[in-house]
Amino acid sequence: MRDLVREKVIKLNSVARRPTIEEFLAFDGAHCRNIYRALPDDWQCPGCLRTKYQVLRWTTLFPHIPSARRPGWAGGYHTHHDHAGDRYRWMIPPSWFSPRFEPTVICEQCNSADASAKRKLNLPKDFSFTPFEIRQFVIAHAHGKHLIDYRVAQAIFDAVATLGEANAFAMK
Repeated sequence: MRDLVREKVIKLNSVARRPTIEEFLAFDGAHCRNIYRALPDDWQCPGCLRTKYQVLRWTTLFPHIPSARRPGWAGGYHTHHDHAGDRYRWMIPPSWFSPRFEPTVICEQCNSADASAKRKLNLPKDFSFTPFEIRQFVIAHAHGKHLIDYRVAQAIFDAVATLGEANAFAMK
């Protein structure tokens, strides 16, 4: 059975535009400006291992705002964290709670892959893949979008659940 979304990503990645050094140096981080500026020059995404340069991709900026829509460089950066702790918002978590990983900055494509895998596989919303686990189920492309191997993502979740780390994420 053909996977049209996968085929489209492969086609777009094959013709991905690469920024010049001048375009890269002029990029200010856009909507992720504060996170971007705080990253060291030699930063690599701990999920896909792409550099700040490789995260940049040519795309349509503000696609849902006709008056602002235009082509340009985008690169998103997000603080990824263990969503199991989200239920303790505004409170001190109980002493027994220990996140599976410390909050860390990952690229938008890795952050999106985490969410996409959870959505497609119907995994608990408060489960989060670690950056290392994300690296196992994405195929990264410089200046493009990630391809996601959902079978590997499911196997990782199943292994985590088998080890007992995911018992707090049991489906209700």
